[in-house]
Amino acid sequence: MPAQLQKTALLCLLCCMAGLPCTVVAQKTQQPKLICGPMQGHTTHSEMNIWLLCKHAQLVEMELYLPQQENLNLSQTVIPDTAVALGGYAPVQLRFEGLLPDTVYQYRLLLNKEVVKKGTVRTLQPPGAANFSFIAGSCAWMPLSFWEDIQPGITNATYRSAAKSGADFMIWLGDDLYFRNGDWNSYAAMFARYVTMRSFKPIHPLLEAMPQYAIWDDHDFGPNNSNSANNPAKDWALQLFKLFWANPAYGIPAAPGVFYNFKYQDAEFFLLDDRYNKDMPHQHTNGSMFGAEQWNWLAEQLQNSSATFKFVVCGVQMLIENSGAEGLKEFPAEQQRFLDMLEEKQIKGVVLLSGDRHFAELYHFPRPQSYDLYEVTTSPLSAITTGILLSTSKGTQRAVPKTKWKKPNFARFNITGSPNNRICTIYLCNKKGKTVWQKSWTQTDLGY
Repeated sequence: MPAQLQKTALLCLLCCMAGLPCTVVAQKTQQPKLICGPMQGHTTHSEMNIWLLCKHAQLVEMELYLPQQENLNLSQTVIPDTAVALGGYAPVQLRFEGLLPDTVYQYRLLLNKEVVKKGTVRTLQPPGAANFSFIAGSCAWMPLSFWEDIQPGITNATYRSAAKSGADFMIWLGDDLYFRNGDWNSYAAMFARYVTMRSFKPIHPLLEAMPQYAIWDDHDFGPNNSNSANNPAKDWALQLFKLFWANPAYGIPAAPGVFYNFKYQDAEFFLLDDRYNKDMPHQHTNGSMFGAEQWNWLAEQLQNSSATFKFVVCGVQMLIENSGAEGLKEFPAEQQRFLDMLEEKQIKGVVLLSGDRHFAELYHFPRPQSYDLYEVTTSPLSAITTGILLSTSKGTQRAVPKTKWKKPNFARFNITGSPNNRICTIYLCNKKGKTVWQKSWTQTDLGY
């Protein structure tokens, strides 16, 4: 046996005899590391999806327990999927069922049998008509250099304020990360961009503060203003979106995408995919932003919903009529079809919610035969705010005066009141969490 091998074998034998870990093996085994999380995804009163990003972990274990009943813990174990891990980074999702409603659970997170983090997660209230709140935001730019960091509007303060909002959950409205030029030419580069975004520590308190829901827009789908036809990387984008978020669903069997719906208390949320099936926009054709299958799904879900408030959520604006920016107005026939469906089927309680524009604004669409329709646009969380898209909507007649806000912001919605007298109040919050403007609707304001 060569001298070097003899030395190595002797060293291993001595370590074993002394009851010590083998230093030879330890040199080759990289220590596991938690990069981001745990983050709650879709959460109900009894179930919880958990997401995290780790590195060099062969085994992930998470234990939930109540302090007074620590011996009755719930545990989930996952072996990270090496098929989706790159550079040692692996997104991991776990699911817990049979939980108690409105309950704070302690957790222990273990990587390779070693505890790396302790904390708390919480289930939501049982079904009913209890008061609750949620927040929403879009356009989350993560600077990579000093020069990016000093652009107007770039800030981390919005994330800190949103994390302290006390909301029950958050909805990300798209542009939840920004692929950079050329990322979409490589799955590995797109994966790395997600890792960079989730490694950005200023967003960690927000991701861990409450359950997170998400849809995408152009910048986390592909190139600027991209659509189904001009983004050959759309399936990579969809695969990665599923890996890095923990939503309740992603499209339907007949139509891939990131759209889905979920209920909480007496509200229902319909989150749309404005990219995966979007046609090239043509003002005078019957093109579609959402695709026939998604439209049929939305119409059916809205008609079957008994929710007091129905939030239709889209990455781009649905009401605006005069704008150089993207929006449902690119497909006027489809926009009219949506408005006609709401009126013909007498869909009550609809509030529209969108992002994209790098400013916030409230829009009002009077309907003589129905209740007035409103759309809340909230943007950006942290992206550039000055000199971009601000002059492209001057012609709109639907903007509510004194509601445009050109600085970082997020929206907070409070649903309050007795079961037959519910009130929805929107607060547009600046980066410090202070109210810029607010608007309330009763359930009768949005009914027939």
